[in-house]
Amino acid sequence: MFLVAETEDQVAKKKYDRLAKIFLAMILVLSVIIFLSSPSNKRDDSYHLVYIIGISAFSLAALMSPLIFYLFKRSRIIYLRVLIGFQVSMAILGWFTIRFPILVSEKNGHHLDFFNSAAPAATLYQLLIALFVGLALIIPAFYFLFKVFKKTGEKL
Repeated sequence: MFLVAETEDQVAKKKYDRLAKIFLAMILVLSVIIFLSSPSNKRDDSYHLVYIIGISAFSLAALMSPLIFYLFKRSRIIYLRVLIGFQVSMAILGWFTIRFPILVSEKNGHHLDFFNSAAPAATLYQLLIALFVGLALIIPAFYFLFKVFKKTGEKL
């Protein structure tokens, strides 16, 4: 999808457009398969709201598809990127909520779940510090790259 906006060649643009539509359709089909094949990991009815969130997330992801196909025809790349990013986020949220609270199922009946898999507080604190340091390095680098390589009509 991102290559559609990057090329000026009309033949390549049509090819990338067609491939993006094919992959979007495949993602929708796979999302439905994942949703339907996900085992019921609920121990009781206390997770009923989580199922509703998962179904809503998958439904929202599927309902955005006609709008995404419409934006492909109109070449509204910025809106298209935001919508596809949101659609992927909804598919991941739906998958997570359907699997909640079990993250990894094992054959022997023991499961790695959301509640017993967290690291100690000291480790999480160090990871939070590393996250902010990494963001402080990555965000200016991305800004520089986009500033340099997205220039139009200018020579470096």
